[in-house]
Amino acid sequence: MSDPFDIDLPTGWDVTTEPDRVAYHSPTDDVTVAVAAAVQGIRLHYRIECDCSSNVEREFEPTVYTDESTAAAKAEELIERLS
Repeated sequence: MSDPFDIDLPTGWDVTTEPDRVAYHSPTDDVTVAVAAAVQGIRLHYRIECDCSSNVEREFEPTVYTDESTAAAKAEELIERLS
């Protein structure tokens, strides 16, 4: 499936897209990193989310960005760290 953020995924990772959310799944499906878009007022915000079935990223706090390219870069960094 096409990735609107054009993130360079590690081997085995895949992407699913919904109208307001793009999710990146690890090969074993135990890690999902997502970029969710939401309108707040007149601004579009991008929220980075991490769902890990392991304790790997317990300290990760969802983060909101107003710039699409920054959100994509942060999601790619998190994916690399979790690979």
